Amino acid sequence: MELLMGSSFLSFTKKLAVHAMEIRLKCEINFKFC
Repeated sequence: MELLMGSSFLSFTKKLAVHAMEIRLKCEINFKFC
């Protein structure tokens, strides 16, 4: 049970990190959105 929670939390944080990177890339490409 704890292992399952940990793995889902890891995948959730990974998705958040990827999302933040995408926002940063868009920000660098399009300064208007900064």
